[in-house]
Amino acid sequence: MIQVLSLNQFKMKTKLFTYLTLLIIVVGMNSCTKKNSYIPVSSTTGNTTGSTTGSTTGSTTGSTTGSTYGSTTGSTTGSTTVSPGDNEVWMQNTSFVPSTKTIMVGTTITWTNKDAAAHDVKSNSGLFSSPSMGQNATFSYTFATAGTYNYNCVFHPGMNGTIIVQ
Repeated sequence: MIQVLSLNQFKMKTKLFTYLTLLIIVVGMNSCTKKNSYIPVSSTTGNTTGSTTGSTTGSTTGSTTGSTYGSTTGSTTGSTTVSPGDNEVWMQNTSFVPSTKTIMVGTTITWTNKDAAAHDVKSNSGLFSSPSMGQNATFSYTFATAGTYNYNCVFHPGMNGTIIVQ
């Protein structure tokens, strides 16, 4: 049996189908939206002395085992934001942290990718170049000569940094 639709019935069914299709697309897109890629490195409560990585509650003395991503020293209460150590640069929120660092000749700098997005470190002069780095990957370079070294991430225009070697 073939059902014959009037023009109005056909238009209503077409509009309903279009609406449902758009609804499915929008709901699907919302479930795929990239969340904020910033991942807090440390949340500390209590007295902390030495290097810390991860989440700590209570009192900690000395260094944690494994990788160290900066340090906090002294007595803290509440949330502590950990920053890169003296010889570290982080790739975080599509920027180098810190963007400029002054060091002595012979110092090794380690770059660590804190973002979920891939980054790299490329000297503007071609002196050093890292491979593509996933989250928590590191790259190190020892600066043997005094000077100013500008570098960038080829994946993110405007993501630039400078190492000043004295």
